[in-house]
Amino acid sequence: EFGGKTVLQRTLERLGSSRKLESIVLLAPDGWDENRLIDRGAIGLPVIVERCGDGVFGSEREAIIAARLWSDTSWRGGIGGMSIYDEVLAPRPMLAAMERRGLTAAVLCGPDWPLVDVSEHTGVDALVARHQMLPERMPLVFTQAPPGVSGCLVGIGLLRELCTGNRLCTIGSMLVYQPHAPQHDPIARDANVQIDHGVRRSLVRATFDTPRYKLRMRRAVEPLVLDRDDRTDRGARGGGLLEPARCIGAIEQQWMQLPTFTPPHVVVELCTGRFASGAFSPHRGGSIQRSPMTLRQAERILSQLGESRDTVVTFDGVGDPLRHPDLHQIVAIAKAAGVRGVHVRTELLCGRDAIDRLVAAGVDVVSVDLHADRAATYKAMMGVDRFKEALLNLEHLVSVRRRLSDLPGAAGFCLPWVVPRLQRRVESYEDIEPFFDRWSHLLGAALLEGPPPFDPQPHRPADALLAARAPLRVMRREGLRRMTVFSDGRVPVSELDRRGEGDIAADLSTTGVLDAWRELFSRRRRLLHDEGEDTEALRTVGP
Repeated sequence: EFGGKTVLQRTLERLGSSRKLESIVLLAPDGWDENRLIDRGAIGLPVIVERCGDGVFGSEREAIIAARLWSDTSWRGGIGGMSIYDEVLAPRPMLAAMERRGLTAAVLCGPDWPLVDVSEHTGVDALVARHQMLPERMPLVFTQAPPGVSGCLVGIGLLRELCTGNRLCTIGSMLVYQPHAPQHDPIARDANVQIDHGVRRSLVRATFDTPRYKLRMRRAVEPLVLDRDDRTDRGARGGGLLEPARCIGAIEQQWMQLPTFTPPHVVVELCTGRFASGAFSPHRGGSIQRSPMTLRQAERILSQLGESRDTVVTFDGVGDPLRHPDLHQIVAIAKAAGVRGVHVRTELLCGRDAIDRLVAAGVDVVSVDLHADRAATYKAMMGVDRFKEALLNLEHLVSVRRRLSDLPGAAGFCLPWVVPRLQRRVESYEDIEPFFDRWSHLLGAALLEGPPPFDPQPHRPADALLAARAPLRVMRREGLRRMTVFSDGRVPVSELDRRGEGDIAADLSTTGVLDAWRELFSRRRRLLHDEGEDTEALRTVGP
């Protein structure tokens, strides 16, 4: 429940206050009893339940959710451009329902979005009004609101295109740059309904879907909801629907409270060995050595991460996790422990049997440190002349992925996602455009990252492309979501402390993960208060 009612009822009552919608259609599996969860009399619009057989979503949903796990607080920008709207889009059942009822457009909304904005200026009614101005020219209308705060309008013609099952047939793919169909950013067009600046900049997630977000919503917004209900019942001023800005502000304040669950994102270093020694390598300023993490230690850490049901793990660090002999077992342990998503960042300079074991273990995302589109650039960035080997291994990885559709080649959805990476440096700038175009076209994903924000020193000059790094406010927020664990079990306060010579918040050899996270969170919060968000200790190494 949320504020004394089911979260679905809260969501439907918000939608039912719309002056533009004609009805609310619920897509549900056969056998689902809506009468246990909703009171139709309290909803201002007719509620229609469309049965969808055994399930609402198709097989591609598994890949779509995996693509969103590392960007769940962003409305767009997941792997392949995946958006919050793709999390709730079921194109085929939705199209069938619209055709049966003669609908020309529909607003997407999740059943656990009790704060969805319905207002005529920034919410659902604004989306409908904008679409009605030029229906043929605006088949997609959206806002830049945080996840759970705004719906998205889709015309029936566009929905038919989204039903093909191609990995490019997502709402998110229409909201990002595609090399095969260049366009200006859609946020600069009329299809983007402008909203409050503070709401647009927010990095919260206002969905009621996991224990972490449920608790945050209950603490931050439920008191406001109950107060507003009371005012409405008494006919007092301040009744009616809560404004999104007020709700977002309350959730933002909860971000700064001592955490109840383990970190949303844990970066685990398994070893410090890697082949790369060039401009990209963490070892370029001198060798960094720590003892590898044992299988027992990894199991102890990972077994503590399942309670929130939304924690993701990245195996990365100074070393390449594929150099660790037990990586595939560790990935399997993480999945069995309830970790929501597993990401491995690797040079992919290994035997093909290691790649096969990794895929079989259930990894969700594999980032490949390629950092080049030519052999010469690869050697400069990586310090080794193994570009062809990396490409052949990448090709093998793509070929052994688990297929989620019948579409040929890389056109359909597959797992794991494969994301080639390029670090924007002086050594690689000529390769940036062909690299991004090539891999975006072939795999639907390519990541350009800025160099680590190390302060310049005589032996480590500042890179000319340093401005490619994430904004400070994004790094600050990520620092309150992410914890790095060295292979020896220590937890550094700063992600930039690759050598482990700075402040250490905890040692997981003797401390539980939640206690370590609370200590790290407290120290970072204190740094933010005392030194401001531009302090080096709050900067992150990369996305």
